[in-house]
Amino acid sequence: MNHTENQKKKGKSKRENAILWIFAAVLLLAVIAVVVLAVRHFTGDKPGRSGTETTELAFDIPGFTVLDTQLAQPEGTLEITALGRYTGAFVEDGKDEDVTDVLALIVKNTGEDWLEYAQITLDCGGTSTATFSLSALPAGSSALVMETNRLTYAAGTAYTVTKAPSCAALTSAVMDFSQTFALYPDDGVINIKNISDQDISSDVCVYYKNFRYGLYMGGICYRARVEGGIAAGEIAQSIQTHYSNDDSVILYMTYDD
Repeated sequence: MNHTENQKKKGKSKRENAILWIFAAVLLLAVIAVVVLAVRHFTGDKPGRSGTETTELAFDIPGFTVLDTQLAQPEGTLEITALGRYTGAFVEDGKDEDVTDVLALIVKNTGEDWLEYAQITLDCGGTSTATFSLSALPAGSSALVMETNRLTYAAGTAYTVTKAPSCAALTSAVMDFSQTFALYPDDGVINIKNISDQDISSDVCVYYKNFRYGLYMGGICYRARVEGGIAAGEIAQSIQTHYSNDDSVILYMTYDD
């Protein structure tokens, strides 16, 4: 074998080795890409407090954009599931006026007792405070709560919980009123009949919330009130523009026997 043939064989061997190294490098990059995608799939890319939007949430609420699902918070039975911004009807004051990018929270009552009232405050980058008020939340249920004063979301702001929410358990409600009252609600109205043989002389109140998309909409709890009570066998009517057969849920009543 002459010198020229040896050089040709060596050149061919080098080219084959180079091709093998290139193939191995491409294969390694492909494996790394698959591993990264798998990790992201199973762990999820969370936005933290950078303001990056995410949609990883169990509730699909029109007008609500999730901004943070890992908001650090003190321990307690009222869990902040997500911080976001909401565009739509502002329900918290009962006026239902349209708003844009109002701060909103999704909260869950993780305790065993109903909450009658709760208040959550967020520090907004040290420049202001956001307040969220919640009334009547059953155990295990969630609610979308809008900032009380219609404070809007500001990009780049670090929102933090500085103290545990103030919570009060529900203690004065009548959950089972079936022996005293029968309710006949319809869109825009709630009829209340005293089916007992005793006059109820105290004010009679029916409490309800609106439920959509798998959770209660708003921290607000609506109240139908009949002043002065209802005599035995009589029917009282309360006009309730927020009540609808499709969305409203009657929670409890209050009255004195």
